[in-house]
Amino acid sequence: MPGLRRLAHDPPNRSIMSNSVASRPTSPTVSVRELKQKLDAREPVQLVDVREPFEHEIASIDSARLIPLGELPDRWSELGPRIV
Repeated sequence: MPGLRRLAHDPPNRSIMSNSVASRPTSPTVSVRELKQKLDAREPVQLVDVREPFEHEIASIDSARLIPLGELPDRWSELGPRIV
């Protein structure tokens, strides 16, 4: 599916966040399970990691491209049509 999607996750304090903006995504989401299925099936997706470099060093997905969120507006043109 082409287009921008947000990776959905279940934060540990979901009940606390239930009324917050964080619990109401404004863009379509893809579950962790769905992403794994896509990666396992070698579907052509572009995974963009918008965390900071120090967070990326702790844990990352090899095929993910690191573009920190603060840099995303300036680097948007680097991304292709399939973004997860």
